[in-house]
Amino acid sequence: MKSPHPTPNPVPTVEALPESDTRALSVLALCALGLAGAACWASLSDRAAPVVVGPPPRLAVVAEPEPEPLPEPDPAQTLVTVEPGVEEPQVDVGPQTAASPRIEVAFVLDTTGSMGSLLETAKQKIWGIVNVLATARPQTQIALGLVAYRDAGEAYVAQSYPLTEDLDSFYAALMALQPVGGGDAPEAVLEALAAAAKDMQWTARGARTVFLVGDAPPHPETLQACLGAQAWVDGQGQALEPTRINTILCGADRSAGAAFQSIAGAHTGEFVAIEPNPAAHTIQTPYDAEIVRLQAEIEATVLAYGSAEDKARVSSQQGMNYANSAEVQCQRASALTKTGGFYSNDLLWAVENSTVVLDELDDACLPDELRGLKPSARREALEALRAKREAAKRALLEVVAQRDGWIAQQPELQSDFEREIQAILASQLAEHGFYFGC
Repeated sequence: MKSPHPTPNPVPTVEALPESDTRALSVLALCALGLAGAACWASLSDRAAPVVVGPPPRLAVVAEPEPEPLPEPDPAQTLVTVEPGVEEPQVDVGPQTAASPRIEVAFVLDTTGSMGSLLETAKQKIWGIVNVLATARPQTQIALGLVAYRDAGEAYVAQSYPLTEDLDSFYAALMALQPVGGGDAPEAVLEALAAAAKDMQWTARGARTVFLVGDAPPHPETLQACLGAQAWVDGQGQALEPTRINTILCGADRSAGAAFQSIAGAHTGEFVAIEPNPAAHTIQTPYDAEIVRLQAEIEATVLAYGSAEDKARVSSQQGMNYANSAEVQCQRASALTKTGGFYSNDLLWAVENSTVVLDELDDACLPDELRGLKPSARREALEALRAKREAAKRALLEVVAQRDGWIAQQPELQSDFEREIQAILASQLAEHGFYFGC
């Protein structure tokens, strides 16, 4: 029996745009996506008041007793193992598809107390970078990883979350990070870079990039080692060519700025600084309310399956997303729409992508809405949800394109940081055959 707990990793395929006049709207939408670039993720350091969207109504079905019990579920799961005693969420790591080139990006983030409110700004900027990556063409898989680092004597020195194509799991791990500790200015930058080199489960064919994000320099005695080559390895422990490291300075520490510039220069990367006190500006568009509404319709089709922990994790992620501001909800919807990403342990996605066989799932692993139903009734329920989700996704794709186009026509909404990041990604990904725009 197949495991009931695979992590779905969507594999968007590259398709040539048809010449037909009937598909003109699709072409315009893709153009708008590329031109928007990083504009739709302007600085969120002082976010707009949260728009709370309550949990959507769930599917109502009439339970019928199942004549025969199904086998017990296979307990095997593929999860990232975190250090004992560290209260950080686990991130599912889905199966890798070697045949499809993908963009692989790891963010190495300082989570010491000195980051303070800058950590929230940094997390929002990171999610903005993800939104830019989602507009890369040709369309491909995007895998994101994370290394949170502090210093010796803290709860952890470097905490790794290997690459995953589950954007929502990455988002949950990122947003859960809090600034703690860090009594002295230098931090464990060397250990963090070493973790990024060996823990991310890179692939040889991936377009690999690292963003080092922090406000403090490495310990002076480790600076030269930070400038040297790290031991980069793939998921099987095989040696890889060095990976480019870009650096993002939070705050205005001069010694940190000098060290970050040197690290970027030594690893063919670029240096960017987030302004010490980012100006508060949010992007509000005429399309936000409709995007939030359509995303809520899609959320209503989520059927979390697996263990009680799996179901609780999905529910927690949904609750966190509902509590975000309208702008953040629009950013998330935009990224998921462009990449095809969705929650892990969503039964509808898993069945559609043949990562699980519905009739082989034990009743205890099924969503509450499907438990006790006959197999035929389960299939009918899933088909009804599939049709509802596809209709909402088509509508959302169009509205997201309209929002991106609206923002693209107002370049003053972008900050200098966003423009720099977009230029860096365009230049670096062009080396791997990717481009932005039409």
